Amino acid sequence: MRFLLLACAFIVAVLGAACAEENKIEESPLSTWDPSESEFFFQSASGEGTLEIASGCVRLIQEAESTLLVWPEPTSWNASSQLIEFVDVRGERMELRDGDKIVAGGSGYPLVELTEEDKATGKFTSFVVPPDPSCKADELFVLNSISMAEDWPK
Repeated sequence: MRFLLLACAFIVAVLGAACAEENKIEESPLSTWDPSESEFFFQSASGEGTLEIASGCVRLIQEAESTLLVWPEPTSWNASSQLIEFVDVRGERMELRDGDKIVAGGSGYPLVELTEEDKATGKFTSFVVPPDPSCKADELFVLNSISMAEDWPK
């Protein structure tokens, strides 16, 4: 009986590790922009949402809507820890993970109003890494700050 329990525990551990490796994102899913190339920047809050990190895409999920997030440089992706290492426009640093509840600050653009050329060239902002065309969302939001939802006044 003891051997059977040990064997089952081993199989669960191996399968769990295999699933975790299968879902690991190696290439950066971040779209980024260069704050030094912007002459002005509108500031608005997105409202509270859940960070969703997937291959090629980082979205903010709010009820039934998804917003593609564009991050300020030098924000980066840490593939080994599966964390976004966020650096805001003032140089403040924060680590973010899939499922975090956040409030994003920056400017939003309805994707339906942007032309394909706008999306590809970043005419409305200075992309360093433009959004992955396969990433689908209702809106694009260019970030300059983030607060954890629990720290945001209700």
